[in-house]
Amino acid sequence: VTDPHSADNQQHSQDIALYLLLNTPCSMVVLNGDFCHMEFYTTEYNTYMDKLKPYRSKIYATFGNHEAYSGGDGYATAYERVYLDWIYGKNEIQSTNKGRLYYYIDNTPKKTRYVFINTSDGGNQTLPSTQLSWLEFALTLPDSTWSAVVIGHVNIDDLNGMTSLNCGNGDEVKASIATCNGNIIGYICGHQHIDDTRNIGDFQHTTLMCDMLDNRNTYSGYSLTDRVAGTTSEQAVSVI
Repeated sequence: VTDPHSADNQQHSQDIALYLLLNTPCSMVVLNGDFCHMEFYTTEYNTYMDKLKPYRSKIYATFGNHEAYSGGDGYATAYERVYLDWIYGKNEIQSTNKGRLYYYIDNTPKKTRYVFINTSDGGNQTLPSTQLSWLEFALTLPDSTWSAVVIGHVNIDDLNGMTSLNCGNGDEVKASIATCNGNIIGYICGHQHIDDTRNIGDFQHTTLMCDMLDNRNTYSGYSLTDRVAGTTSEQAVSVI
């Protein structure tokens, strides 16, 4: 689930996500950023999260650019404590710097590593050299039979020239991902409010439809399904 911008959202996507989590083989729910407008610790945010709290152990999150607008630069400010409290209570989280909001988890039976990056870590949607080094560390898998998927809020490719608010050093991020010693399943993001997938070298770059109740067709050539409150088109949840 990505980009609900909770003040503009009817807040039913949690029900859909939980239904899938409890009734299908889906193993986790990922909240992929921008769950608020300009304020991280808001009534809307807490309302959205309340339904998910009983299933917290299977729900992960990334840090979006609108969360970063709360006043922090990726460090744990008072607003970002909410995020940290949600994520770092989990025993399986692996990170060399828990204050920077990036981490990975392993599904050992499936030989799959999920790497969650913070695309607001360096300001202006960039990843500083410290996180790029960590990303290469995280993508050093136990052996070449493992696979990895990288999940972040902001797109790291220009999406055929649509560069508005994309990652400022996307080429460097792609180069770091390419160092992986196993199989890269892909990079999954939100942010651009469109549905899009394309190949970048040996992996897929997938941008997910936003969950914000929004009919606007922002980009020429990319159509959005009409979103009508009270109908099945209201919310957007992606199953991968």
